[in-house]
Amino acid sequence: MILKKILKNKKGMTFIEIIITMGIIGFLSAAMLQVVNVFSVRQGLTLNADRVKAALRLAQSYSLSNPQSSGQQHICGYGVHTNGTNEMEVYVVYNTDYVSRPYECDNVDLDYNPGGTLNSNVERTVALDDGFTINCPDPFFKSPYRKVYSNGSSIGSGSTISCTLSRNSDGATQIIQLNHSGKINI
Repeated sequence: MILKKILKNKKGMTFIEIIITMGIIGFLSAAMLQVVNVFSVRQGLTLNADRVKAALRLAQSYSLSNPQSSGQQHICGYGVHTNGTNEMEVYVVYNTDYVSRPYECDNVDLDYNPGGTLNSNVERTVALDDGFTINCPDPFFKSPYRKVYSNGSSIGSGSTISCTLSRNSDGATQIIQLNHSGKINI
């Protein structure tokens, strides 16, 4: 009975109530879009930073797990080459004449140098999403040691190599660091 009286006296919503309701719904929708946009920006950076970390870890794993010598061939180590684009190349440097030049790996320039005194092959190419670039000073992992090199020099204790991942559309960046013992931090 009371419910009948309430429903009978209710005429509907006023124009102002409708405008206020629409304003609240619009405000909440705009706030939700901002949250989703921030999440997608961070997710894109995180996904591509993980790909950079995977390429570094792959070269490091290859250098520690592959046999150093097999017959005439001697593996000097593995590196990751970036050329400022959205691709990274995991490459191997090896000495094909180990019998007559056994110490060639000790004297090699450990930078990415196709066509140099030693042979090198690209083992794997890792691509980032379109719109991302990576700038990294070509880390190199000498086999079978745990030493990390950059620009031909060993990374000293306490030093790091910093790789910068950038998104071209808005300039957002993520730093990936590799320390002297091979630990990778994002």
